[in-house]
Amino acid sequence: MRKEINLLTFIILLNSIFVFGQEKTTFQYDDEKALNIELFGKVKNVIIQKENLKNDNSENFIYNFDTNGNPLKIIKNGLGVDVINRTLRDEGIHYEFKNSKLLSKLNKMTSGLDGETYQYDDNWNLVLEKHYINNTLVKEISQEFDNENRTAKRIVYLYGGYSDYNEKTQEGKENYIYEIENYQYDSDGNLTKETSHNLRKNFIEERIFKFDLKGNIIEEGQCMKSNGNTECKYKPLFGFEYDNQSRQVRKFQLAQFSPHNTDQVYKYDSNGNKIESIGYYIYPNKEPIIGYQFKYEYNELGNKTKDIEVIGKYRRLGFEKYKTEITKYDKYQNIKLKEYLTESGESIKVVVYNFDYDKLGNWIKKEKLEGKTHNDLELIEITTREIEYYK
Repeated sequence: MRKEINLLTFIILLNSIFVFGQEKTTFQYDDEKALNIELFGKVKNVIIQKENLKNDNSENFIYNFDTNGNPLKIIKNGLGVDVINRTLRDEGIHYEFKNSKLLSKLNKMTSGLDGETYQYDDNWNLVLEKHYINNTLVKEISQEFDNENRTAKRIVYLYGGYSDYNEKTQEGKENYIYEIENYQYDSDGNLTKETSHNLRKNFIEERIFKFDLKGNIIEEGQCMKSNGNTECKYKPLFGFEYDNQSRQVRKFQLAQFSPHNTDQVYKYDSNGNKIESIGYYIYPNKEPIIGYQFKYEYNELGNKTKDIEVIGKYRRLGFEKYKTEITKYDKYQNIKLKEYLTESGESIKVVVYNFDYDKLGNWIKKEKLEGKTHNDLELIEITTREIEYYK
């Protein structure tokens, strides 16, 4: 469990960094993982063109970085969804940054504001987030922070697409409050209580977290209040156990869940890689049974190479069940093969990636081929990257 909650809906990791003696330019955006990129060298600009031959569509991405590896601007052109009219549309999303912080994420192919804007305080904490659709403000999130820059309060306003709310005058703004959240921390910075007051549904939920001396969460519970009741009876929900290296080895349920409780157990190798997950199903007045068991294998760099469902019947691709997922990597640790096998070892899907690289080890062309077996592979996607480096 994190020592403090980070309520930003996005986490951006960037900058030019040195990894194993080689400089890298990295960008990660949790809200849109398709934007994530990691490149060797001090990168100035990247232009990515992706052609989907199977669906006959394309999209492209443009990245601009400063000399420190911080993003200045990202542009994404491709198909998007018009949520009002429920149709597909062409979009040109522009992501603007300042001091490594996202200032706006706006579709420039429409008139007015369409997307999101962000405002920060002097410590670069996100204090205001606004969501627009077709130049109409539909949602707003404000946040307050304590002296240690931890989120203390969060208010969500929902205006919808057809309200009479006036953004300039802000008259009657309090009538659009959907939810108010408050956060409490202990002296070690652990989040101990999260209180959510849903004004539309008239209930209050408290989520309470307990920690050991190492800062690992050991219990999570809740307490609900509704219809004006002030009494709240704490109900423990989950318990957690750890090994001497603070790795979670067990997660179990303290309340009664339907149709059964699940006791999850994890095992690790000497490198800290999770090598086994077991789920014990616990029914009332019955002995526990193993509901699922997964085993994992890794290469010398810690990348997963095999994911096996030993017990269970949960994995499917379409209507076909599979037991084992095999992953192979090239020398740059880019995935070159994904293969899905049934219990008898029969292949039901194969995905192959072919790469061309530049002198720094960044791929500049990627081909994606798919088939049921290795004998019927079909080229379905071609992606090219034009990379400009700082000299």
